[in-house]
Amino acid sequence: MNKIMRVTSLVVFVSGLGVSAVSYAADEFSMAQDHAALAGLYETKAAEQNALINEHERMVDSDFIRKNPSATSQSEMRQHCSMIVAKAKDLKAELMSTAAWHRKQ
Repeated sequence: MNKIMRVTSLVVFVSGLGVSAVSYAADEFSMAQDHAALAGLYETKAAEQNALINEHERMVDSDFIRKNPSATSQSEMRQHCSMIVAKAKDLKAELMSTAAWHRKQ
């Protein structure tokens, strides 16, 4: 019986943490009702993706990858950089879309 009480207490405690985290996030957004400010935040985050995109595009196009003597490693590095570029571009587009939505509010 004691073990059941401990498990139940732990579940209630962890559930409470989850609820408080959700309510905290909701409180933060309810305080930040300025959609223009939120749009600016998303635009800044989108601009940050440019650095990541540029960095990895340069690696693919430069001698950085070709300096590796292993053809397998070159292929893996090219694939890695290309994947990061694609995902960063997708994230940037999503962030810009969210910013545009906030600008319309």
